[in-house]
Amino acid sequence: MEQEFSEEERELLIEKIEAWGADFVSSDYFSPLSEEQKENASFVIQSFSDYMYSYQGVTPSDWNPSDLEEVCVEILPRKISAEADFYRSVTPVLLAFFAFLQTKGEIENANELCKRLSAIDAQMQASANDPRSWGPAKGFMMQALAAGVDPADRNQMNQFMAKYNESLMQSRDRSRSSALESYRWPVATPMRNEKKIGRNQFCPCQSGKKYKKCCGSQSSDISVSS
Repeated sequence: MEQEFSEEERELLIEKIEAWGADFVSSDYFSPLSEEQKENASFVIQSFSDYMYSYQGVTPSDWNPSDLEEVCVEILPRKISAEADFYRSVTPVLLAFFAFLQTKGEIENANELCKRLSAIDAQMQASANDPRSWGPAKGFMMQALAAGVDPADRNQMNQFMAKYNESLMQSRDRSRSSALESYRWPVATPMRNEKKIGRNQFCPCQSGKKYKKCCGSQSSDISVSS
């Protein structure tokens, strides 16, 4: 659940993270990362830090394994529309960043954070690749990227959005049609508008005999309309 937060405090946090990120890039903790991880490092750190605050309500001094797991396994995969290389970079980048922050005295539980992050890495990758974990905005964006649409091109995005909305409407119409076809409509039961003939009544064949001594002696199912 998204937490209430101060926009002013969030801005200050972003500035602090950016300053830490600049120092991190110049540190010995950054250099062992691969080129792919280095390229994604800034976005990984900023996204993680922002969501830890805006969704979990915690600043770096209060980062903890439980909130870390929720952000990495649920929120990042749901919100961040990025290719697989971004999610491959999350764990190695944050492991290095946590170790860096501990040497600066900014956090004291780097080992706990690193241990939990390593344990959930596979789960995060799976969630990020599973469309069922995506939010609506990410689902739309991932389909646009898969279709070769350039998110920076407004005309391409508008055209894709029109086709996407049309596809949704057609899918809903098909679902409604299928539901109507499969629905078992109730069948009306005919009402019986007949009266049973009493055994001591005169027989309807007009023989003048009682029913029990006439037609009623041959069948018990004869009935007459009222």
